[in-house]
Amino acid sequence: IFTLAIRQYVNITFLFYNTVKTEKQLDLIKKKTYSDKTFINAPASSSSTHQLWSPITFNFSIESGDYSKFTKRQLDSTIFSTTIIQYYNRGSPNTRQNITLDNIDIAARAWINNTIYSSTFNNKKSAFFSRSNHFVMFLSDAHRNRSSPHWFVGKTVFFFTHIHNQIESHLLLVEVAKNHTQCKFNRFIPVVELFGEGEIPFFAVIDIGQITAQVGLVKNPQNDTHSVVSPYLVFDKDLSSAGRLSFL
Repeated sequence: IFTLAIRQYVNITFLFYNTVKTEKQLDLIKKKTYSDKTFINAPASSSSTHQLWSPITFNFSIESGDYSKFTKRQLDSTIFSTTIIQYYNRGSPNTRQNITLDNIDIAARAWINNTIYSSTFNNKKSAFFSRSNHFVMFLSDAHRNRSSPHWFVGKTVFFFTHIHNQIESHLLLVEVAKNHTQCKFNRFIPVVELFGEGEIPFFAVIDIGQITAQVGLVKNPQNDTHSVVSPYLVFDKDLSSAGRLSFL
């Protein structure tokens, strides 16, 4: 009876769906194949052994590409170009560099230190809309009055490759949290506040090497903040070095 039921379901599927829709349904259960089009190795100049993983959009145009497939947030070529320029100038605050905005390769996932990192691009691509492994904690030492690097938390929009001065880098675009602080009862617990749906988000470009951990957010019932947690990192240091958006 069970076998007949399965056969009937398959027959109905082929009867009411066209070939394209049927293939999409079968792709969900097919074994994934891998090739040089499904991953990008770390640049030769990098000390890391990370990889960028599929889905990958090759040869994406920064100036005329469709950004709506990566995030529901307000994002366009002007915003993205600005974040790239800010990233390189952040490392050389006294020098304005000429940044080439050629076509880039964009990846939805990354494999870093044996951990898979996702993105909003991957969530939209796979129609997975619940919270997943796309929040990261990262460090930035761009502020001129720093005594130590500042920590930030952001939502990964996508990973991408970029070549500047003939050096390839693997970067990621993140939607950074609105405010960063520490729990007033325990300075070891990081706390963030996200931008609301009606607010303009803040984007930044960072290097994969700036990521310190994959994190999750736990909503605080008394206010609009979230406590930051991580399955791979123990927060056992004073986190008073919380960053501000102006530092980026």
